[in-house]
Amino acid sequence: PVTPSGGGVQITIEETSATDPVRDITFQLQEYDQEPEGTSPFTPIFVDTLSGMDVLRFMDMGRTNNNNIVHWADRTTKDTISQSRTLQRVIDIAQVRMPVSPPTSFIYFGLEFVATEPHGLESGQTIKLEGLQGQVLVNQTDEGTTFVRDLSDVWYPKMVEVTSSTSFMISIGSWGWDVEHDELIEIIFNNATADRAILDIRAGVAYEYMIELSIETGADPWFCVPHLANDDYITQMATLIANE
Repeated sequence: PVTPSGGGVQITIEETSATDPVRDITFQLQEYDQEPEGTSPFTPIFVDTLSGMDVLRFMDMGRTNNNNIVHWADRTTKDTISQSRTLQRVIDIAQVRMPVSPPTSFIYFGLEFVATEPHGLESGQTIKLEGLQGQVLVNQTDEGTTFVRDLSDVWYPKMVEVTSSTSFMISIGSWGWDVEHDELIEIIFNNATADRAILDIRAGVAYEYMIELSIETGADPWFCVPHLANDDYITQMATLIANE
């Protein structure tokens, strides 16, 4: 038995056998360690705490804000190994270049990346870059003002605009840059390179558990749809909720 601190308890598996890995881990409050199979996944204390609520809003449980999920296949299910997992996609970068065509939406000082293979990204998803190096030289009309910024200083995550199946753009500018688009003479990228882009998808808790919690507490559920979810995702989500 362990006594949790105010921050809770976390279990980390640092090493295990590839042929006989650690499995069938059960982690629960000691007073409920004899619960029979098939009973509620929620402790009576948790359910009682929520009793009397008219509505349960599942925005945070579903990690709705800034969620990169697009496809229903990437959602968390009851059988997923963890209800707080992060799906990670690694995209190897072959080339960094000035945009072939100007950005069409939210790109501010765009820099374009060419992947070694189709990246599978969707416009609006956010990524972080590893190994981004080089400099950006900005010339302004104000008395020929010029300043240089190292690309390694770019902050993350960055929203992408997809330009093709193998290329995408990000904004390398920020509010810390005292320059506006209409003041620019030119932007020059010097020796810009990058190793890879990382896409993290944090899908949140399974909708089935949200539904079950609503039923147990007698509260109306307030489901939040991820902003990048495609039409199939929304249809599948609505069908699941209706059927449950």
